[in-house]
Amino acid sequence: MSNNITFVTAFMNIYDIPFQNKDVVWRFRHFRKIAQLGIPLAVFCSPDCLFEMENMVIEFPNIKVIQYLDLKDTWTYKVCDSIEGLELPNTRNIDKDTREYIILMNTKTEFLKCAIESNVWNSKHFAWIDFNIFHVFKDNEDYAGEILKILVERPLIDNFITLPGCWGKQYVHYEQLLNDICWRWCGGFFIGDANSILNLHNLYELHFKNFLERTKRLIWEVNFWAYLELEHGISIIWYPGDHNTSILEITGDVCSMKLKVDKSHKYGFSEINQFLPTSISYLKYKGDNLLNIRYVNYWLYPSGAYLIKHPESHLYTKNYFSFFDSETLDITCFNEMSEDSIGLVNIGGKIHGLEDIRLYEVDEEIYFIATNVNYSKNGRSRMIRGKYNIVDQTYDDCRIIVPPTDTWCEKNWVPIVKEGKEYFIYKWWPLEIGVINEKMDENENPVMFLQLDIIKQYKHIAPFFSHVRGSSPFIEIEEGFIGVVHFSEEKHPRHYFHILVLLDKEFKPLKYSNNFYFNNLSIEFCIGFDQKDDDYYFWISNFDRDPELIITKRSNIHLCYDFCNV
Repeated sequence: MSNNITFVTAFMNIYDIPFQNKDVVWRFRHFRKIAQLGIPLAVFCSPDCLFEMENMVIEFPNIKVIQYLDLKDTWTYKVCDSIEGLELPNTRNIDKDTREYIILMNTKTEFLKCAIESNVWNSKHFAWIDFNIFHVFKDNEDYAGEILKILVERPLIDNFITLPGCWGKQYVHYEQLLNDICWRWCGGFFIGDANSILNLHNLYELHFKNFLERTKRLIWEVNFWAYLELEHGISIIWYPGDHNTSILEITGDVCSMKLKVDKSHKYGFSEINQFLPTSISYLKYKGDNLLNIRYVNYWLYPSGAYLIKHPESHLYTKNYFSFFDSETLDITCFNEMSEDSIGLVNIGGKIHGLEDIRLYEVDEEIYFIATNVNYSKNGRSRMIRGKYNIVDQTYDDCRIIVPPTDTWCEKNWVPIVKEGKEYFIYKWWPLEIGVINEKMDENENPVMFLQLDIIKQYKHIAPFFSHVRGSSPFIEIEEGFIGVVHFSEEKHPRHYFHILVLLDKEFKPLKYSNNFYFNNLSIEFCIGFDQKDDDYYFWISNFDRDPELIITKRSNIHLCYDFCNV
């Protein structure tokens, strides 16, 4: 296992009477769950528990004890002890939130500083993890363990510190910090590079004693961190987390790498009557390279807000197809697909057209699947499947597909063709594979309709995949089926991250790559993908415009993680 990260923790036996019967045995039992993951641990421990800790060290070589010391020997304790009249918050748990407990909570950056200075695992990044954090994971211990094991292997950006929290910054008020717990930060887990963590502790050394002397209040560490952010502008990347597995689900910004690009090609498609080119779907068809180019009548501001070019702000999509030369990458034709050929009743509304068409081939015919609202009958986003005729630029046999459950919005179904039969990845958590079947409506005037029926389900605990959505159609290769998926995080604008995924011949998830982005941490969408010899080809849009072909060596994206199926 890699030593990219040193996980730092501490156990101080501070209660004469264990709080809620959480005695030394209970706490070491939960610490064992961290140790048995094999992740690099740097530990501080009170001398009275030397026997218990040394037995753990013998059993788990990934534990290194930095120091046995009493809480009274810490800098944090000595600062608190030097101030007379120091009071505790009024609204606290009297049995749990003792003076020693709150002091211990404030020692976290001090212990991290000592671990960084000793650096027993030769790491560039360090994470604080509470000694018995596993007690909050309850029925999700396997998932929490998988996150931590994979996190050790992930590449991380050089300079950052990131902490999870329950509250946005707008809910932090100075006058409440002295007596009420502030969940701007969770406290039980956070991670950063050595310098960023040392800078956080330097702020402690600069401001902690002054704060205590001025307020005469000893507050929780999460409150003091909130104070530092409020009054001294500390730079911490916040991500939403609570006292469950979400506390470990760090933001993609800090663990996603920019893809090494060997070649890129911007197509330079022109604006057409205020419609701009955006996402591109790709299909290798009878030796030709076929593209579907989506055009939209909107433009995104840098914040991600929409400027819709229509007097009533109606959003329209048009689709064009092209061929491109695989040698020069130049376009050889450009034709608009006829919306009049869809053959479904247009119910109107504010969103029109076939969005994010994905192309695939069945029995030497081109098919598509797309998101749509104005033909969906109920005004909800639904998937439409049909034939894509490049000879006369028409759609044929277009049918709305009823989803497995009555949802509000359906998007990002991913087609896979196996032995001439079409399948669709419906979702990723768990992985669900469906097929389209004709069903009979049981009304007085029965009609046939299409429905997606789930035929396979694979449960797994791969980190980030609870947020993953389908991107490109999956293509068949020797090892199985490979394709691109994505997840996004709400920023201004949103940030998109991509993962390459390999399924076996029965669609069971096998391997996946690290997270990556193409050009910028921004809105990047990729629904076109192919593997050609030693290269991967990605057709992307930049900020919902400026379509581009990205080519990279397959060796630049390693399928380095195995899916942990459950």
